[in-house]
Amino acid sequence: MAKEQVSTAEAKEVAKKFMHIVSVNEKFKEWKEAKLSNPIVCYGIDDNPTAYLFELKKSGSYLGYIVISATKDNYPVLEFSKGKSPLMRALELGIKPEKVYYLGGIIYIFKQNGRYYYLFGNIINFKMIKQGIKEFLKDEKVKKHLAKRSVEAKSQWNSFKGKLLTTSAIIEKKIYGVPLLKWYRGCAPTSAAMVLGYWDQHGYSNFTDDYQTKLIDDLADAMGTWSLWPFIEGATWPWMIDDGINAVCKKYGYFR
Repeated sequence: MAKEQVSTAEAKEVAKKFMHIVSVNEKFKEWKEAKLSNPIVCYGIDDNPTAYLFELKKSGSYLGYIVISATKDNYPVLEFSKGKSPLMRALELGIKPEKVYYLGGIIYIFKQNGRYYYLFGNIINFKMIKQGIKEFLKDEKVKKHLAKRSVEAKSQWNSFKGKLLTTSAIIEKKIYGVPLLKWYRGCAPTSAAMVLGYWDQHGYSNFTDDYQTKLIDDLADAMGTWSLWPFIEGATWPWMIDDGINAVCKKYGYFR
């Protein structure tokens, strides 16, 4: 079944509404009334649009970026940050992309003069990456995850319809005592180890005391975190994260 595409105009409207919501937060207050750039169209392995990247500016100063899905089977807002946009990073590396690919999970690939570059400037074998993704998409668990995501995404897209969304406040909550770990083998296993490390110190002490290496290794292995070093390191498919956490919890005696 063909995916329902999002027009650039609709994507820009969603970005504006999201910018309005986020600007209520003190950390993003400068986003209020910021201007959005023209969308940078990002593509998938089938060469159809997957996302639109908007850079934010006010009075000529760069403020951050927002990435909106180009299809309604994915969540409307895919990324937002006050940091440098992927395009800015590419230009700093001397890459002037003819085409930008967004494969999810901050995986950006840039095409220039017949070559493909990863976000950090490495030349990659894009044909091999596309083939790997095609194989993953054949997995039944992956298909189930994507079907669930499509239903959730539809609900979120509906919430952006109609009048401008408003909110009186964005409540920020903090959990103290979470161990601060250095990035190792991927964002997903590292952050999951921080969460399990917290619970290890709060009544569930069966987990290893070596959160930084042993626990992250356990999680990365269980999540199937993969690398194409030096091209892409620490990539984890989203649908494998919860399975990996459950598997590690079971290993340490906390999951039936």
